[in-house]
This record gives sequence, C-alpha cells and structure tokens, in this order.
Amino acid sequence: MKLRSYEVTKLRSYEVTKLRSYEVTKLRSYEVTKLRSAKIMKYF
Repeated sequence: MKLRSYEVTKLRSYEVTKLRSYEVTKLRSYEVTKLRSAKIMKYF
C-alpha cells in the first residue's frame, strides 16, 4: 500500500511537472510571437 501511494505520487508530480513546463513553453512562445508582431506593426 505504501509503495503504491509513493508510485502514484511520483507519477503525478512527474505529470504535473511535464505539463507545467509544456504550458510555460507554449505561453512563452505565444507571448514572444505576439510581442514581435506588435513591434513589427509599429513600423508600418
């Protein structure tokens, strides 16, 4: 029982970490793209 809960906790924390890093990367690339397009639009 103890081992199972440990495994589940480990798996969950891994999934959460993976998901968070993915979300952060996606958000960053979106923000950078938005920022770049805004800067480009200023020149026109």
